Amino acid sequence: MAEKMKEQRKRQQEEARKAEAKKRAIEEKETKNAEPAMQRATRGSQRIAREPKNSASTAQSNGSKLPTRGRGKKSVDGTSISDYFKNATTEIAEDNPTVQEALAQAADEFEVKPATLGEQDLVATQQPALVTGGRMREYQLEGLEWLKSLWMNGLCGILADEMGLGKTVQAISLIAFFKEHNVSGPFLIAAPLSTVSNWVNEFSRWTPGIETVLYHGTKEERNQIRRKRMKMQDQKNIDFPVVCTSYEICMNDRKFLANYQWKYIIVDEGHRLKNMNCKLIKELLTYNSANRLLITGTPLQNNIAELWSLLHFLLPEIFNDLNSFQNWFDFSSVLDSSGQKDVIEKRKRNLVSTMHAILKPFLLRRVKTDVETDLPQKREYILYAPLTPEQKELYMAIIQGTSRQYLEDKAVERIESRKASANQSRAQSLKRKTKDSGSSTPIKSLKSSRDSTPGSNLGRTVRKRAKQRYNDITDREFNAKLRRLENGFDEQEVEESEPSESELLEIERVKTMKLAKKEIASKKLQNPIMQARLACNSPHNFYWPWDEDSNIDESIVTSSGKMLLLDRLVPCLLSKGHKILLFSQFKTQLDILQDWAYLRDWNCCRIDGAVSQVDRQAQIYAFNTDSNYKIFLLSTRAGGQGINLTAADTVILYDSDWNPQQDLQAQDRAHRIGQTKPVLVYRLATRGTVEQRSLSGLIRSAD
Repeated sequence: MAEKMKEQRKRQQEEARKAEAKKRAIEEKETKNAEPAMQRATRGSQRIAREPKNSASTAQSNGSKLPTRGRGKKSVDGTSISDYFKNATTEIAEDNPTVQEALAQAADEFEVKPATLGEQDLVATQQPALVTGGRMREYQLEGLEWLKSLWMNGLCGILADEMGLGKTVQAISLIAFFKEHNVSGPFLIAAPLSTVSNWVNEFSRWTPGIETVLYHGTKEERNQIRRKRMKMQDQKNIDFPVVCTSYEICMNDRKFLANYQWKYIIVDEGHRLKNMNCKLIKELLTYNSANRLLITGTPLQNNIAELWSLLHFLLPEIFNDLNSFQNWFDFSSVLDSSGQKDVIEKRKRNLVSTMHAILKPFLLRRVKTDVETDLPQKREYILYAPLTPEQKELYMAIIQGTSRQYLEDKAVERIESRKASANQSRAQSLKRKTKDSGSSTPIKSLKSSRDSTPGSNLGRTVRKRAKQRYNDITDREFNAKLRRLENGFDEQEVEESEPSESELLEIERVKTMKLAKKEIASKKLQNPIMQARLACNSPHNFYWPWDEDSNIDESIVTSSGKMLLLDRLVPCLLSKGHKILLFSQFKTQLDILQDWAYLRDWNCCRIDGAVSQVDRQAQIYAFNTDSNYKIFLLSTRAGGQGINLTAADTVILYDSDWNPQQDLQAQDRAHRIGQTKPVLVYRLATRGTVEQRSLSGLIRSAD
């Protein structure tokens, strides 16, 4: 009985299915007035051919050919597969939008509900047990949870928290999480040279149970490190050390490091990879890695090519074609045509929000004002200094394009002054010797001395011509004139006799001018804007008026308006117990500042691009721990990234960088987690110059 009911139910379902199919066929015939499409059976080779007039059997009996495999004839009625889907095109586009349409929709949603770039809905996780050096903040634990979710989903990402929020400890805690759960490495940290040691120190501070290795030094030293502590066969061991190295070593030792199967590659200051043509990104792309993380405190700019470069490094299989990526931002096909201006404006508005849509899965960014409410306040002041008379002369010569002639004249003055001083000292010495000996032997004349020295033929000819100004002629003419003088002849009439006093003076002028031109030739004077900025700092960036044996005097201060201002500001700050970070972009200016500090008997530390890794760490340690060091001189680029100098509470920017983010990074060496005092920032500029105009433009753009 049960079997009969089951069969009856099956027949009813089959009849209902056939009735529904017949009804659907009739509706299609009435609405489209066309042949229905071929339907394929769900299994194997069974096919049901439905024709509006004749069935398959009728066609066979009439001698008609059954449908076969391959490309058939074009339908007379125009009912091809393309025609079949023609009416459904709009619906398909809505269900499966193109990349441009999806991004445009995301941009529109952003305009309705705007969000900050990198904003995520986060939940804090537990602090890993291996992180014992302190208690992580809640937002840092949220960042760790986000990093864990990336790893679990097989994604790479960009940790772009504002500078000073502890991106380093978040990355360290991720590695601690792996170690705690027996997820073996190896792990690679690639960082700028100035921050590599800081990574090793932060591991020691936060996770003393995790072994690290500073992979740096000479070629032989690195070979020793690889043989003893980075054995290839041990890389999957849970105790394999975390490798911290610099960009340069990543490039130089690629043939060794690329052979490791890295679990994670973490790139500090990851915005360095925004140039797709830089050697670093090309080398790192050859490294084997399961996951990659970029760390940067610099906001990403609205540059499509730079954005693609970062995403290409993180996900090269997805973001593999720049042209296609740029086409994604072409919304001309999905925007209305209400007017060209309206379309352009809408595309501009959509650009930023579209980048948000692309970056949302990969980017996390928080700012201090949102998450770090306990951080002391930072206040910035702009101090303007005037040009001194000496600076004005140099500045105007640069603006007028006569800086080389001006500097040659200055060089001549210095050389002649040194010679006069040397002659005076020599004469006094000879006078003392004569007086002490009491001898009546006459002093050997300068004339006989010249006759007995090499090259004495230089003055054997008398030239009858007017006094010449040698900086009015070209370098080629000057060198030709000099060679003729040295060879003892000229195109003008000469006669054999002893040189006159005027002739000797002319010869000395030629020699002096040669030295002056040689001195100025080594200076780069092609960029007038850069020259003007150096002149605003100090004229001594162009010429040094002191000999190696002489002592620096007060003119190192009085020749520059900024130095005069600094000479009043710093003593006041030091008297109140402040420790100061003093930044400049230029190494020559750091030299001047260091000499000035020694003139005032102040101990100071210094980091620039020429300071070795070992010396960097020694300088940082001395400043942070020794109260005798109250001033730290740093170059904006080399010393403005990845260094913790919270012992300082004052930052002085002697000159401003073209990129305001570089100055912000410099300020955040002091204004960061661990700072307990309010931070003062003083930015120096020279009034009425290119510096003031540039700074005004940066302020307007920031507003």
